[in-house]
Amino acid sequence: WILVQQRLDITVFFDYNFATYETGFGDQTNFWIGLMKIYDLTKNKNYKIRFEMQSVNSNWYSADYSYFYLDPPSTGYVLQLGTYIGDAGDAIRLAAPKGAVVGYPFYTSETTPANCRSSTNGGWWVNYCTMSNLN
Repeated sequence: WILVQQRLDITVFFDYNFATYETGFGDQTNFWIGLMKIYDLTKNKNYKIRFEMQSVNSNWYSADYSYFYLDPPSTGYVLQLGTYIGDAGDAIRLAAPKGAVVGYPFYTSETTPANCRSSTNGGWWVNYCTMSNLN
């Protein structure tokens, strides 16, 4: 497994600008490895991804995708995902209209569309504002 993000507590601030999300940040406990590194790792499209989350009442949930990769930096690192399996719910695609193309641009608070800014803290792949944001 390669960890691309880990957030175990609130000691590291995750509301950074796009350039910081591109290069990565954090410490050994709480970190984001960076969009450039994730793109370099996944550009051959040979990877699966698993999101693991713990709720406030300490229950663990997961969301697995059969494939995942990022499109090139010129696209804003658009996220591409395969088939979902898990018990966390497929929130990243939940609000997509029927027949919508899978692919979500990465936004931060300064790049999020104006109508979504009040609901975005930190960077994440956003589909129709924030149905899913782990930061």
